Parts: sequence; structure tokens; C-alpha cells
Amino acid sequence: MALSNKTNSTVLRKVREERDLTVQEVSKGTDIPENTLYSIEIGRSGVNAKRARKISTYLKEPLERLFESSSYYAKLEDEHPR
Repeated sequence: MALSNKTNSTVLRKVREERDLTVQEVSKGTDIPENTLYSIEIGRSGVNAKRARKISTYLKEPLERLFESSSYYAKLEDEHPR
């Protein structure tokens, strides 16, 4: 299940720009293709849990700030049952 939400993409881009980072730099730091990151930022495509974690870790931002969806959290819990 992937998350696609223009609000989330706006937050992601804002955080990246606040840190004066380019899409290329985030791509290199997360090992996510540039075109994929760009598509996530503009809301063209969703983001899966693995990529969301990579982005969150690289930007040192909580998932809750970057990605706001109950379906996303359900996916995370499915991947890591207690």
C-alpha cells in the first residue's frame, strides 16, 4: 500500500528546501531515485513504508510530520507486528 497525498508532498518539499537540500542530494542519501522523489514531492506517486522511513531518517524528521495518513501507519504496523 502506498501513500499519495499532496499535503504530505508539500511538507516533504518544504522540509527539504528548509535544509537547502536538492532532490539529487536526498536521492543520494536515501538511495531512492531522483525521479521517484520528485514524483512523491509533487503528489504524482505515493510512498511505501520503506521509502518513507529512509526519507524520514535522512531528513531527521518524524514520520508524523512528513507523512500524515492512518493507512500509512497501518502499513507500518503490518510490517512489524508486536
